[in-house]
Amino acid sequence: MNSRDYVLLKLLLCAYPDRVTVRREGSRSKGLMVGGRGVELEPASIVRESKLFLSLDPFETQDRAEARVSLASTIDEPWLEETAPHLM
Repeated sequence: MNSRDYVLLKLLLCAYPDRVTVRREGSRSKGLMVGGRGVELEPASIVRESKLFLSLDPFETQDRAEARVSLASTIDEPWLEETAPHLM
């Protein structure tokens, strides 16, 4: 990843701190957003390893308990400490 990619990802974090999501232990596809909303990544998502990620487009439906996320971005923990320390 080049430096412009990192800048873009940090800007997304600055723009959407309310969409910070921590991955649920033992799951590659489920997480919990800052406000308590549960999310599940779409099967095609490549964001499967990082402990923290941004759920950029949570979509809720009546037939699912958790919002579906098709657009997600990995977050490095130091970025969160730098950009939104109140969320730590």
